[in-house]
Amino acid sequence: MRQLWVERVAQAPPRVRKEPLYLTLAGAEGRDVKALIDAGLIKVSEIGAILDEDADKIVAIEADEEAFLQLKRTIEGLDARKDRIENLLRNESPFNWPQGEEREIFRARVVNFDFDRALVVEVREGQLAFPQLSWVAKVAEIHGHAPALDWCLMLTFQGQVQWPSAVEDAVKKLLADNFERTQDFSASVEKLLGPDAVSGISGGDTDLKFSELDEQIQQCVLMTLVPKKIIEMVRGSGWCVKTHHNVRYGGTEARAPMVSFVFDFVWSARGTTEPGTVYRESLLDSVAGPVEIDPEGAIVPLFE
Repeated sequence: MRQLWVERVAQAPPRVRKEPLYLTLAGAEGRDVKALIDAGLIKVSEIGAILDEDADKIVAIEADEEAFLQLKRTIEGLDARKDRIENLLRNESPFNWPQGEEREIFRARVVNFDFDRALVVEVREGQLAFPQLSWVAKVAEIHGHAPALDWCLMLTFQGQVQWPSAVEDAVKKLLADNFERTQDFSASVEKLLGPDAVSGISGGDTDLKFSELDEQIQQCVLMTLVPKKIIEMVRGSGWCVKTHHNVRYGGTEARAPMVSFVFDFVWSARGTTEPGTVYRESLLDSVAGPVEIDPEGAIVPLFE
């Protein structure tokens, strides 16, 4: 996945002002940052410290104290912030936003939210809530403030589905409603999940439990749900969402099952004047070319 990330950073639009090129949840070892350095996208000195001329291109966020200190030792000159991403974004509140410099870091041309944990889904007052995806929607809103900046989102979760029954039922209803409204979307998802799972979702089969499905099918549930929900959350706000990569990998004894996405957010007036059309286009694109990374590291299409 890191090679795919490097390719997208290399293709990012040029910076308009001093917004970062790249915002990341780097982890203790900063492997994605090192990959950008190895690719020559971030310049370093002979001793490996990021040069002053590139110091404002990259911002790393790390909440864990020990991991933060290790990251600072590992990559000298890196602009690393010790905090939680939700704190910096003022959580999910639509009435509370980061200001000043904190706001600017979220206008990075490429944002990499490598959560390395499960997608959180909750039912709140009868409604589905996706805290992590709400943070994504806030980042999209910040990019949309004039002047709007096109940007790329890299997003990674663990690929296992372990939700309470109330959440599973609500997710199945959410997907079933979309299958009914958009037949092409339903047909593409059927290739991913298989006809039995799609039929069970559409028919409200209470015996269908995502957590009991084959591990690879659980990954495919997330490959369907995550893009769909993000596209829904930014609907009508001007963003045309292109799903550049929709990937599953891992699931071996050495690595947990993972899903990863690369989305391009392109601002267009059509996003506000034709929100329904843009939504359907984005939705169909989201499951048009899913792939997996096999144990040898090759990228393999899941279906033709």
